[in-house]
Amino acid sequence: MASKPPRILILDDDPAHASLMKFYFEEEGYKVDWASNSAGFIDIAANMQPDAIVLDTILPDCDGFVIGKDLLADARTKAIPIVFVTVREAEKARGLAMGAKAFVSKPFREDELKSAMKTALNK
Repeated sequence: MASKPPRILILDDDPAHASLMKFYFEEEGYKVDWASNSAGFIDIAANMQPDAIVLDTILPDCDGFVIGKDLLADARTKAIPIVFVTVREAEKARGLAMGAKAFVSKPFREDELKSAMKTALNK
């Protein structure tokens, strides 16, 4: 029996970035879902139980680090690895210090994004 592909949940308000990430991850055989805003995101992640979450740090309705902190504090989602993406390179240390598995700067490169996800999934 074949194992099921890892499921990735993306939270990014930019459809172009989300589509590109989705394309790259699907090339790796991952199943990808996308949310464009943080409304109810913790519950979505808790119900979906993805294998990893890609989280933009700059969202129009919320600070992505707040979402990350909430994900890591919630018993239902704390074990799900997080990969932060942002245009603010200076925030890398902040994301890793809070427990993110990887951090990717925008504009991201395909190889860097795929490598960060493999790190998050321990592959």
